[in-house]
Amino acid sequence: MNKVDTGLIDLLSSSINCSPSSNVELLPQEWQQLFDEAVAHQIHHIIFEQAYKNGSTVNPDLFAAWKNETMSSFLFFYERFEVIGELFERLRKANIPVLALKGLYFKNLYPKPELRTMGDMDLLIDRQYLDEASKIIQGVGYQKATKEDPKHISFFHKRYIYIELHTSLVTETRRKQAIGLNQDIWNDVTYFTAENMTFLIPSDFNHLLYCCIHMTNHFGKGGFGLRQVSDFALLVKKAAATLDWDKFLEKANEYGIGNFVEALLIICNNFFKLEIPQSIIEKNRVNEKHIEKLTETILEAGVFGGKSLNSAINRSLAMDALNTKGDTSKFHLRYVFPSRSKLSPSYAYAKKCGLLLPVAWVHRIINAIMRKDLSFEQKIPDTEKIDGYINLFKWLDIK
Repeated sequence: MNKVDTGLIDLLSSSINCSPSSNVELLPQEWQQLFDEAVAHQIHHIIFEQAYKNGSTVNPDLFAAWKNETMSSFLFFYERFEVIGELFERLRKANIPVLALKGLYFKNLYPKPELRTMGDMDLLIDRQYLDEASKIIQGVGYQKATKEDPKHISFFHKRYIYIELHTSLVTETRRKQAIGLNQDIWNDVTYFTAENMTFLIPSDFNHLLYCCIHMTNHFGKGGFGLRQVSDFALLVKKAAATLDWDKFLEKANEYGIGNFVEALLIICNNFFKLEIPQSIIEKNRVNEKHIEKLTETILEAGVFGGKSLNSAINRSLAMDALNTKGDTSKFHLRYVFPSRSKLSPSYAYAKKCGLLLPVAWVHRIINAIMRKDLSFEQKIPDTEKIDGYINLFKWLDIK
């Protein structure tokens, strides 16, 4: 990690009350770089107060703009939740059990919940209630998205936060080993009240497991960043006193995420001084290089890969290379000439009509050549970095 990375993590750790107030000394341009990194990880509001104490006199123009943006964001996100309490009440009166996942609960683990922003709200529901719940959501002014997604139904509103309504957390085809979570998560739930809202949440035990599964779902694509890591760390910190560590790690292995969970716990120990069993630290001393690579991957990803497109591409190519079972020639061919299922939505015409696949290949190559946000070098796969990701993926052995 470089000086800015270290400063960013120190500020985040102190901002979430995992360590004392930080003492970060950076030059004006380094503070600008830190801000840009924080925005990429969507933690710039969370760390603002601590950052202001350290850098406002060094780069006053930056911090004046940062302060205004944080205040505007607070007002914007406050308004986005105005109708959610009413929505949960309507669902409760209709006897429809709905679990709130991730952000809506995680934000309340932060010292200042209003600064942990959310892009959407994830809800889990049993399929039998899907139609009735959809009508209730639309009854408070939401519209159902026309774009179909196999994992969830999306609802949008011009004022309120987007909603993703899930009927399952994992699928048989993608995460067969973790399929039991779909039922397990309903076996231990409780009501949680915050900000004039009351909603069901999973037990911390199951929420931690789902949090990790969700991160691994994104890992081979865009990746995940510091906000997801701090969510996980705060939930572990809350649950640690009553968490049965042996049972938790056993279940993580059962779900095919054992190595990932242990590596993430060690990273949280390094970043935030999170207390974890010494046995996990001792067991993974021989895996330090892999954990360093995972740390590097988190820092370069941002929120679900939004920070570095080139890194996201390399991770995606590494996953494709693994799927070719080491056949390098096939891997390079698949990169230039992907199957219909691997094409992005921009080439939907080829997904609908196989005869147009060659047209999509040419279209895709031209688009890559014409892109101005990538240098020529970035348009060429970085085989060294891809190999590094392949080795990391193999060690993590995510099922």
